[in-house]
Amino acid sequence: MAKADQIADVIGRSSGMVAKDTVNMSKETKEANLIWKSLIWDPKTASVKTNAQEEVTKALQAENGWENMQFILKNANLETNAKMTIGQALVEVGKWDSLTPAEKELVVGNNLGMQAILDNKTLLEQYNAMPAEVKELLMKNTDFLSSGERATAIIERWNTLTPEQKELILKDAASDKAERVKLAVDSLTGMAHVVNLDAEDKTKSAIASAMSSILTLPNSKNGITLQVLLNHN
Repeated sequence: MAKADQIADVIGRSSGMVAKDTVNMSKETKEANLIWKSLIWDPKTASVKTNAQEEVTKALQAENGWENMQFILKNANLETNAKMTIGQALVEVGKWDSLTPAEKELVVGNNLGMQAILDNKTLLEQYNAMPAEVKELLMKNTDFLSSGERATAIIERWNTLTPEQKELILKDAASDKAERVKLAVDSLTGMAHVVNLDAEDKTKSAIASAMSSILTLPNSKNGITLQVLLNHN
């Protein structure tokens, strides 16, 4: 793999935007990956374009735009963050509501959380207003993606947090401790055992408290609030 492609692959794994190349990928996958990369990747800065969303929207508006995008969706190795970008572009150009169920499934797969957001313009606006680091974290969380109810609850709870709480979460999500936050999200949504975030200082304690505030979610089966307790020293 060329050095530029290695850089793209590393950054792509963190942002979830760059299609992943594999050793034995088919001709169609290689072509689809390259087309997608040409839309969202800036070789001059070796990073995802700052206007990647706009570029995807423009591609959809071009002649045969949806047909070309379907080729990418069917063949490229895209992560959920990239597929969400396509879904957002479809909403923006006014095409999402006219898609067939099968076409929507091509975008969201079985991720009901994604579909709930794309089907509700108000919810989509609230999602778009969230920091990129937080959205990337949620787009990698199975529990958030698999349930429209829980995806809605998390976004709505984010809006109730104070700026200080949001800043604490954003700082941690953007740091080299992002994996620890992800584990906290998984435990709070029932996807893993509860993680004991041993607060080393008041800042860590506040982060755990803020995460608990966001991710105390309604039980999808019986409507009872799922309370998860974090133990602190």
